[in-house]
Amino acid sequence: MAPRPHWKGYLKLSLVSCPIGLYPAIAATERISFRQVNQETGHRLRQQLVDSVTGEVVESHKKGRGYEVGENQFLIVQDEELEAAPAGSAHEALQRSAVTGRCRPAGRGGAAEACRSAEAR
Repeated sequence: MAPRPHWKGYLKLSLVSCPIGLYPAIAATERISFRQVNQETGHRLRQQLVDSVTGEVVESHKKGRGYEVGENQFLIVQDEELEAAPAGSAHEALQRSAVTGRCRPAGRGGAAEACRSAEAR
């Protein structure tokens, strides 16, 4: 498969425009990747998802996307919302989510109160 350019544009010199493409220096097949391993046993390490407020382990199927609007305060964004948005407008999709008021506080107390006041607007 031919490499795709990272950037495409034009270089304009007076009355002449020249198309330019910026391509990666190496192919993806030539890259070296490393895994995290336990130095004592040589076994591969896995990362674990942990809730930052409660400290509880979260299963990977319960993981989602959220846009931070305040401290421990997130707008939950569904995959369907991002897929429905035109290409390049993920930021606009987040703005639309903010308008609908689907604010989900990650913690208790002040964050929840701030979220309720944001929903009231």
